[in-house]
Parts: sequence; C-alpha cells; structure tokens
Amino acid sequence: MAKNLVSGCIKLAANLSPEIKTATYLPMLSDIACNNYAVFQKFACASKNSMLAILFKLGHFGGDRELLSIAADIISIRAALDHEEEDVGGHVADVMEEYRRIITGK
Repeated sequence: MAKNLVSGCIKLAANLSPEIKTATYLPMLSDIACNNYAVFQKFACASKNSMLAILFKLGHFGGDRELLSIAADIISIRAALDHEEEDVGGHVADVMEEYRRIITGK
C-alpha cells in the first residue's frame, strides 16, 4: 500500500512542480514498506511545505499515519530552523493540526 501512495504523491508533485523528477524517486520504490517511507522522506525533504500540504489535503496520503508523520516532522523542523514558507490558505497548518490530533488522540 505504501508503495502506491508514495508513487502517487511523487507523480502528482512532479506534474505540479518541474523541480520534482519522478526518475529520482520512483526507481527506489520497492515492495518493502520501510524502504518506501524512506523514499517518501527524501521526496518530502525536497518538496515545499505547500506541496506536502496539497498532497495531504487532496487525500494522497491515503490516511497513512507514517506519511503524515514524515511530512509533519519535516514541516516542524523547517519551522524550528525558521525556514518556513508562507502558509497560503492555512493548508500547512491543517496538516499540523491533523498530525497533533492523531498523536494526542483528540
């Protein structure tokens, strides 16, 4: 399941942003979930917060908590390093709110 979700995220991001190259990430995907999460982490690190938020809001994380956790961790690290972009529309805040809801169970 993770392989399909990660592949979908990468393909959509590549269609939306010329900086994302499918050839960089898709060949690394496998049938081993933990490897696919590592590929998603590399992809997410190369993506803007707004791209991660768009993927989340459009349902491309498929309810996968690990994908949400990876995205939220990257967004949090960028915020801590004061390396944030403007959160147009509040979509990045929505990602973080959902992440907090899941980890706190509220």
